[in-house]
Amino acid sequence: MGGENEFKTKAKKTGTKGESTTVGELRIHESKGEIHFHDDVKNLKCAVPVVTWYEMWQRMWKEVNGEFNFVDSKNGTALFAKVSCIQPESGGKSISDIHIYIDETDVSEELKAMSKFMEE
Repeated sequence: MGGENEFKTKAKKTGTKGESTTVGELRIHESKGEIHFHDDVKNLKCAVPVVTWYEMWQRMWKEVNGEFNFVDSKNGTALFAKVSCIQPESGGKSISDIHIYIDETDVSEELKAMSKFMEE
């Protein structure tokens, strides 16, 4: 659909008991110095600069249970990502996973102005 290195993954949220809940699918690719996260069912896109995503990805992996939330004020969306490592109550191997999804967000006029100021 656009960009390089495209792939799809399940969009997941953490449930009330820490369980993984699938909430759809994300299409992810690189385009013009950004990583684009698309929820094609909801018609949402969140664009994150490659450098920002790379730095946050490295931090999430090193910290495990680290989070990354990013607001894309141009598209009115927010990306929520968390890498988790959970030890099952029953014992056995731990389970490492990523919970990642995008959603719509309202961006205040103050935040839009600050974002514009920082980009100039």
